[in-house]
Amino acid sequence: RLGHPLWRRALADAGIPQEKAEEIIQRISEGYVPWQENSFPGLLGNVVAGRIANRLDLGGTNCVVDAACASSMSAIHMALMELVSGRSDMVLTGGVDTINDAFMHMCFSKTQILSKTGNIRPFSKDADGTVLGEGVGMVVLKRLDDAQRDKDRIYAVIKGLGSASDGKSQSIYAPSQNGQVRALQRAYENAGITPESIGLVEAHGTGTRVGDQVEFKSLCDVFGSVTTNGNRCALGSVKSNVGHTKAAAGTAGLIKTALSLYHKVLLPTLKADPTDPNLDFNNSPFYINHHLKPWLSGPDQIRRAGVSAFGFGGSNFHAVLEEFQPDKHEPSWSGTVEIAAFSAHSKEELAAALDNWFEQISRSKEDLQMARLAAQSRREFDATLAYRLVVVFDPSDDENDVLQRYRKARQKLEVYDGGDAGKTSDGIFIGSGNPQGTLAFLFPGQGSQYVGMGRDLVCCFPECFEILQEAERTVQAQQPLSSYIYPKMTDEPESAENSLRSTDIAQ
Repeated sequence: RLGHPLWRRALADAGIPQEKAEEIIQRISEGYVPWQENSFPGLLGNVVAGRIANRLDLGGTNCVVDAACASSMSAIHMALMELVSGRSDMVLTGGVDTINDAFMHMCFSKTQILSKTGNIRPFSKDADGTVLGEGVGMVVLKRLDDAQRDKDRIYAVIKGLGSASDGKSQSIYAPSQNGQVRALQRAYENAGITPESIGLVEAHGTGTRVGDQVEFKSLCDVFGSVTTNGNRCALGSVKSNVGHTKAAAGTAGLIKTALSLYHKVLLPTLKADPTDPNLDFNNSPFYINHHLKPWLSGPDQIRRAGVSAFGFGGSNFHAVLEEFQPDKHEPSWSGTVEIAAFSAHSKEELAAALDNWFEQISRSKEDLQMARLAAQSRREFDATLAYRLVVVFDPSDDENDVLQRYRKARQKLEVYDGGDAGKTSDGIFIGSGNPQGTLAFLFPGQGSQYVGMGRDLVCCFPECFEILQEAERTVQAQQPLSSYIYPKMTDEPESAENSLRSTDIAQ
């Protein structure tokens, strides 16, 4: 109805008779969604939090906060104050952003910060803008003592959070180095630790040249003054993986960082080429982590990380996180493959277990059912039983692909005679018996080493991780042993290979 006078005037100026104009206006009006009972609540952001509190019967504060692209981190900031003040004992908080409609794209396009190539390249010489993403990320926060008492799974501990406004600045869009520095400094003061103990910074990292340059200089101002050991801190941005989720971006960074601390791995940042002369990485405390690698630590070191989120209007936030326990206790399953594992006392029982598993898969239409059932099969797998079968699936396999893999496994099992014939090259492995004695490994020695070796095993399995961690603490080298196997800067791969194969390190 607000548009009716404009349409009526335009139609009259075009010489359309009044009666015909009213008919046209009515036709246009019928193309819009009519007012409904949920129209008004649908326009109010706070109803999202209100409905969650309603459905889960939560009695504390419920509200939505807005700090543009720092919104979810500002919500975490408010959640921490609820816990510290004692007003709440548990807080459900996070970020929601699922409104990448034409209007949202137009707003970002007119501001000229969208990537022309459709690629988000944080901290890169080829950065040309950001790419919009969508997401929902929620976390549960409790005081540490309460979480330990309740035997909760603790992914990480938030040691402190700093916030700052840009104050008086030149533009509503332009970031302020002073405002970001203040937020960083307050975060580390609040946490009671120095930036020198931080091994990972999950940056705001939007892929815009000006934004990334200002953020990098702000980080160097705070980190550079206390750093004495070169490029020691990984710098990354989850936006390179999932796009800029705007209001949910802070929570996306927090979740990524908490999982990195929990699983003791450093995740890759994609498409970053840190050779921009405006970003002097070589003379900074930072390096871009291009590949998945284990996050090892010294005997007395605690893994710590920082997470930044900034928003239009000058909202700056930085959180400081710390690992809860120093040891890796469970596999870090990446989801790039799915492994179903079966064990039984006889071949017939093994076949029945395989049949039952596939029947459950075929009955369900849920996207994640295969992942859940594969995980359940691995938990129930018993390597001491006489017959064992493992089948490797691709998570992108459709129902027909899974059926074909099942049939192959069934055929292999039918003809399996207890020897090595059951082992195949297409992701199906069969074994039986309980060999006596112990297992021995024969290492070929010099020349068998290569950069990145064992990456997936070490990052995924606690047993492999602990072996490398123990070796690093035992071997006395000029640099940590892992820095030769998984070098931080890979601009010169040949040099990295030569360093790893030098006699003292290779031995």
